[in-house]
Amino acid sequence: MTRDTDANGVAQNTDGAKAFVLLSGGIDSAVCLQRALEAHDDVEALHVNYGQQTEDIERSNSERQADD
Repeated sequence: MTRDTDANGVAQNTDGAKAFVLLSGGIDSAVCLQRALEAHDDVEALHVNYGQQTEDIERSNSERQADD
């Protein structure tokens, strides 16, 4: 994989590799998604229902983050 960095030091994908981001719906995964979008042309987001009590909220947040 070939990588360059932008003016902010963020690694930039230069070989067309797809990025996958696991979204929980929280701030940490939202930041990871943003970083992936800055570095890659092709980004896929994945949210997993593992039975948590807050699933409805987390899924809703993940969908909004992925749509933005």
